[in-house]
Amino acid sequence: MLANSLISWWRLQNGCASHRKNCGMALKLKSKLRKITRWNESIGYQEREIFEAFLALPPPQRKIVREVILTFAKATAATEKSPKKI
Repeated sequence: MLANSLISWWRLQNGCASHRKNCGMALKLKSKLRKITRWNESIGYQEREIFEAFLALPPPQRKIVREVILTFAKATAATEKSPKKI
């Protein structure tokens, strides 16, 4: 697994075997990497493609895209909360 490989490399680079502080940091890093790995496995290629395109945008354009997405999310949440007419 990628997380274990990165942790092993990090421990070798930082002498984790002899320093408790570094071992604690390695455990935190491992936990974060597991969460990232789980999240990456749960999204499809289309979502990943969108995220990569978003991250490649310049900051001003990212801000606009973020605002558009949040507006859609708020509108959807408001629609789902309103009583449905039969």
